[in-house]
Amino acid sequence: MSTALAQTAHDVGSRALHWLHAHRQAGALDGPDLAGDMKAYTALLETALAASLVLRDGASGGEQCALAHELLDFAWAQLKDGTLLYERLLRQPLATDAVEGYAHFARVGYRHTGMERLITHFAATGTARTVEYVPNRRLAIAIANALRVTGHDQGADDWERLTRATWLGSTPQPWHLDWMTGYAITHTVFHLTDGPTSGQRPASGTWWANC
Repeated sequence: MSTALAQTAHDVGSRALHWLHAHRQAGALDGPDLAGDMKAYTALLETALAASLVLRDGASGGEQCALAHELLDFAWAQLKDGTLLYERLLRQPLATDAVEGYAHFARVGYRHTGMERLITHFAATGTARTVEYVPNRRLAIAIANALRVTGHDQGADDWERLTRATWLGSTPQPWHLDWMTGYAITHTVFHLTDGPTSGQRPASGTWWANC
């Protein structure tokens, strides 16, 4: 990446982080639990994801890191220090968003004892691998964000196999694309670059791997 492009990316990211921080109260939950407030719940998890990546990459300045920590503290407090995530997974074990969301916090040191035990059970029973998700979502659960980041990946998943199951990995003609598939591709790319083989191209010599 050129210096100018890197600076542009940094500036855009910094402005976005400042906006999230300034408007964080807009994502507060309306009540004591998640019932009927799933939009705010989703916003909290997305905010936590963005902030955790700022800290993960460590390329931002001290001010950006401080803002990221404050965003994570806010989201974590809204989720009752992880208790709402624990209760959601306990009551709805197939609603894997709780594990995915917890991973954003666990990545940078936030932990909930009950959630840790529950995810251990969740992984051991194979629940994460039996949910009928589309392939890019399976990358999210099985490897890229959830079980691996929280330290509960049992190493049973085949990264290359999961990648090939996605639209991007199966390498169809690139003009055979619709809106939802394009949306799925953005998630596939994120999970691939966030996964255990980030920085490496897939082994297959395909048009997208060589772009």
